[in-house]
Amino acid sequence: MIYPWLSPTLTAMADLLKLEEGWDSYGAACISPLCVKATLDFLFDAMSDETPALAVVPTSWGGVLIEWHTGIIDLEIEFRPDGKIGCCYRTWDMSESFDDDNVQNFATLHPLVAKLAKRPKGTPDEQ
Repeated sequence: MIYPWLSPTLTAMADLLKLEEGWDSYGAACISPLCVKATLDFLFDAMSDETPALAVVPTSWGGVLIEWHTGIIDLEIEFRPDGKIGCCYRTWDMSESFDDDNVQNFATLHPLVAKLAKRPKGTPDEQ
C-alpha cells in the first residue's frame, strides 16, 4: 500500500537536504541527513493511511520539524541534530496536552499520532 502522505513527504525531505548553509539568510545550518532519516523512520513506524497529511519544516539548527494542525489537534515533533526529539501536543480545547523536549523513544509519540487518525471526520482540515 502507498500511503497518501508518502510522496509529498519524501519530496519535502529531499528538498530539505538541498538547503545550503545560510538558507534562511541568518546563518542556518544545513539539514542533517540523520534528522531526515530519523524523521522518516518515525513516520514509517507511526503513520497509517488514516493519518492526515503533515507539514515538513526545516529548523535553523539543522533539524526537521513535522507538524499537524487539524483544527482539533496541534502536534509538532522535532528531530534535532543532537539526536533529541521534542514534542508539543494540544487539543483545541486544551483538555489534553503533552510537552517534552527529550522524548526517549518513538513509542511515546505513537498514541499522539494515532489520535490524529481518530479525529472526527469533517474537521476543518478536511473542508
